[in-house]
Amino acid sequence: MIRSIRGRVLAHESDGPVIEVGGVGLLVRVSATTAGALPAAGGEAALSTVLVVREESLDLYGFANPADRTLFEAFTSVSGVGPRLALALCGVGTADELHL
Repeated sequence: MIRSIRGRVLAHESDGPVIEVGGVGLLVRVSATTAGALPAAGGEAALSTVLVVREESLDLYGFANPADRTLFEAFTSVSGVGPRLALALCGVGTADELHL
């Protein structure tokens, strides 16, 4: 499991930022909130991550902090809530704001 990454932001694409780690550019899916907090291309970024492995894909989801990652994991543990919906829910607010 990839739990965190740190590297230079190569680009901001429609699906998320591409972050270079060890010479490899990784596409990281992030919420709008996290995307807004990332530096411009060329800047250094550090994200907590979750790797979602499916039959047809490997998707890396990134979060500004471990608490947001934990919230994402809680959302995806609910039946019928996939990673894209969970990421959208995480974009509504921070983990502190969404905890009841």
